[in-house]
Amino acid sequence: MKAPDAVALTIANTIIPEPKGRTRKVRTDKGKGRGPRKPPSPAQRTQHGEIVELALRGVHGVGKVLRLSQKDAVFILNASDDGRNLYVVPHGAGRVPMVTISGLFAQAFAGSSNPSHNVTVARLLLGETHGGRTVQFLDHDTFNLCRGNLVTEVRATKQRFPIDWQKAEARRTELSEPAFAALSEKHARIGRAVR
Repeated sequence: MKAPDAVALTIANTIIPEPKGRTRKVRTDKGKGRGPRKPPSPAQRTQHGEIVELALRGVHGVGKVLRLSQKDAVFILNASDDGRNLYVVPHGAGRVPMVTISGLFAQAFAGSSNPSHNVTVARLLLGETHGGRTVQFLDHDTFNLCRGNLVTEVRATKQRFPIDWQKAEARRTELSEPAFAALSEKHARIGRAVR
């Protein structure tokens, strides 16, 4: 008979500790029905002169308010289904919270086949799809999307440029036509009107 080697004896004699009870907390509502899913409600809006504020919701948006110029608020409310598709998402390496639009409009606006595609509201306002330019906030508040607070920056040269809002409106109108067509087709199927 061959003698067992030292490694085999060590493994055989090692005692594996038993797991101590449950490591996760048991849900108190486990097994109870939560009722039917409630669709999101339209965003609450308040107006202060030329500024429209939309109340945000969700994990990162609770208690936050999106500020827009009055001209842009109408477009964003139509694009986001009255604010139902507005989300706050941590964005970039610094995990800065950004307001995004998701859903069918964002997918059609970006020309994407991904149904979960998100577009930041700042890029949507500018009709900006060029990857070499970024939208910068003069007061560093990503929830303040008023026209006076936004500039574009060319990444390669780090130069900032003011926004020509007539060109921006023309670009976003051109890019949003197929998106609004897709949205109105969806709403026709479910019986809701698009403004």
